[in-house]
Amino acid sequence: MESLLRCDRCLHGAPSHDGSGCEIGDCECRATREQVVGYGIEAAKEEIRRLWERPIEPLGGSA
Repeated sequence: MESLLRCDRCLHGAPSHDGSGCEIGDCECRATREQVVGYGIEAAKEEIRRLWERPIEPLGGSA
């Protein structure tokens, strides 16, 4: 699980982060798990846009 999504700030896995930041040893990263996951989702969307060369529409069509 740790290797699936890593924090771009400290490189520790998302499960190592909680509401106050990274819990690994003396790591000073303050990114929350929610932020790490959010950044990962946005990075994946950008990569898909780049690969497909078109915008991604939300599931279920536009609101």
